[in-house]
Amino acid sequence: MIHSIAKFFLCVAIVVAVPAATYAQNDSAAICAAFARGNYNRALALTKAAFARVGSCDDASALIKAILACAPPSQVGAVVVAAVEANPPQGQCIIDAAISNVSREEQLAILSALNFALSQNGGAFASLLDFIANLLASVEGVAPTTTVLGVPTFNPANSSTNGVFISPATPGAQTNP
Repeated sequence: MIHSIAKFFLCVAIVVAVPAATYAQNDSAAICAAFARGNYNRALALTKAAFARVGSCDDASALIKAILACAPPSQVGAVVVAAVEANPPQGQCIIDAAISNVSREEQLAILSALNFALSQNGGAFASLLDFIANLLASVEGVAPTTTVLGVPTFNPANSSTNGVFISPATPGAQTNP
């Protein structure tokens, strides 16, 4: 009886896992074919559709690695942005997989593209933007512009010694004596 139950669960696992793996392979093959033809808009649309169906971190990581392997270097940032926008709950897994085993310059390009694109709709991606800011800071001390401009030592308009914020001087502006 126990062996029958174990065989049943094994069969169910195979029936569920094989179609999911097949979809991922078909998705990545179609996306790579679109990139090979130079049809970048189609490839990005297919990427969004594929990631909208991904349910686990492992599947998201495997899919982004498969797609990035065939994506032209100029499209890597756009691919990662499309994947994260299509499936924000798996965003951290997608980003981690995308920046693993790539050069510092590629990491910065991917993270910068993500930071810019997701900050356009910051409310929906607030936790991912914090995650990206931490990753940018860890990649040799690079901080996003939004963070740097908020630091009082960098932007005098954000500092106050007596409770009054100081506005930076405008070139050519006249001051009244």
